Amino acid sequence: MNFEPLLAAPPAILFHLAVATAALAILPVQILSAKGTAGHVWRGRAWVAVMVLTAAGSFWIRGKDGSLSWIHGLSAFTLVSLFFGMLAIRRGNIASHKGWMVGAGFGLIGAFAFTFLPSRILGQLVGG
Repeated sequence: MNFEPLLAAPPAILFHLAVATAALAILPVQILSAKGTAGHVWRGRAWVAVMVLTAAGSFWIRGKDGSLSWIHGLSAFTLVSLFFGMLAIRRGNIASHKGWMVGAGFGLIGAFAFTFLPSRILGQLVGG
């Protein structure tokens, strides 16, 4: 493994990587656990918190010219999904809550998969 890209990464990328890793760690436990329990509620709150930090933190990651990329649109959609997912459960709409949260989870997994492209830091880390 070549750790140079990671060691040279700006703080915004390291923060994004840390909170995204936390979200990825919580997600399978949350999916496999019993729903509606106190544990589900607290893990869900923690997951939403790290997802908000992941998505919002991505806006500090810019291109060399200071521009945003198409993936920032996914970050914005994630923030919207989390908002509506939380609103749904506060209103007692479990089906809508599940839909928004499953969508946000799939978005996280999809974004994670894109990080291994050769042009990305994790792609360079594992690909040399």
